[in-house]
Order: sequence, then structure tokens, then C-alpha cells
Amino acid sequence: MENIDAVYLPFPADSITACMELAKELGIEGLSVTSPYKEAVIPFLDEQTQEIQNTGICNTLNRREQGWVGANTESKAFSDSLAEFFGKQNFRRVRATIIGAGAVAKSVAFELHRLGVKALVLNRTVRKARALALPHKFAWNGLDRQGIELMGKYCDLIIQTTPAGTGENGFGDPVEHYAFTGREKVMDLVYRQNITPFLRRAADAGCQIQNGRDMFTRQAKYQYSQFVGREFPEHLLPKVQFGED
Repeated sequence: MENIDAVYLPFPADSITACMELAKELGIEGLSVTSPYKEAVIPFLDEQTQEIQNTGICNTLNRREQGWVGANTESKAFSDSLAEFFGKQNFRRVRATIIGAGAVAKSVAFELHRLGVKALVLNRTVRKARALALPHKFAWNGLDRQGIELMGKYCDLIIQTTPAGTGENGFGDPVEHYAFTGREKVMDLVYRQNITPFLRRAADAGCQIQNGRDMFTRQAKYQYSQFVGREFPEHLLPKVQFGED
């Protein structure tokens, strides 16, 4: 094994302020940050990476001499996963739809913009879709019939970033009225399930699909590097586990 004197445990928190105060009191050296705190934690950082400045999202904390240093490992994890899934590095002619406008969608949107993808952002709250889309000069709309119709112009790649299908909300397929043609490449960044209702419907139509486990594994490996200062040992990859809903 790696002979690292460390433990990695769940750390529930009622507020980010209480969490950071307790982390200081306990002398915690690193934290993985999950929703809903990926944005709220940023004011507590003493230093941050360029990825955080680009996306406004932080999912990794390390305690250093200068204080808390933040990083966003999701951006690179997404773009690396996308390149392997898509089978190419040039995305200039790709048109994509991003479903959702939360923390994960912000990392996704930045990476798609960096890769030269033209995209549409759909979200139930239209103002959030607009806020995410405008800095990248993306199109936006609500998750309604008008938005679904627009998907037909941005359907080379469809990326689902919400918790839909995990049992955490009341809907399982956020674009149930969209008719897949079988030509779309479809990603659902949910990782606790092998296949969501959204992915199942895409697969039944003949689409190439991928869930969020590849991205999740990559971002966890990048977090490991942030925590211990060396690359994740690939021989331990089979030990990575995913909770099932």
C-alpha cells in the first residue's frame, strides 16, 4: 500500500462557516468540497488556482503555510473524460447542450468554451441559464418545449449535469420530450448509478452514452495528487468505490 498516515472520511456540515471553523480546530489538512458549498467556500481561501478564478468553483482544499489553498479538479476531469469519450481533441465544429446551471455545469461550460464548442444552456430557472451562458456567449433557455426544440440545433453532444434520476428530486429525465435520433453523444454526470432514465432512453435510441463515473474517478485522482503531492497509483484504481442510490 502507500503507507500514508492519513484518513479520508465523510465530514457532514450544516454550514460552510461551521465546517471551516471545525476543520481549523481539528487541524484537518485537506478537504473535498461537495455541493452546495463549492462556491460558498471560496471566501475562506488564502490562495486559489486559475481554474477557480475561471469557473468560480472549488472542490479541493489543502492546508499550507500560507493558509487554505483551493483547487478545482472537476474542470480537467471533465475535459479529459470528454476527449476520451468523443475520441478526438478538436471540438471546433461541435454543438452541445448543457442541461443544468449548477456548480458542475459551471466547470463544464468553461471547458466547452475553452475547447471552442458552441453550446446551449437549459435550466428550469431561466435566469440561472442566462447567467451561465452569457460569459461564454452561449445560447440559453428554460427546460420547456421551446428549450427542447432548440436542442435540435445543439445536439452533437448533450451533457446532463443535474441530480435528475438519482432520487434526490421529483424528476428522472429533465428533457423527456426531446426525441433522440441516435446520432447524439450523451453524457450524464451522475455517478452513483450506472444508468439513469435519461441515459437509458438515449441508449435505447442508439446513442453512445457515458455516465459520470469516469469524470468522478479522474477528479478524485487529481484530488489525490493535490493532497499527497504525487500521482494516484493506478494499481489502486479497482479499490475506488461508488455509493449506489
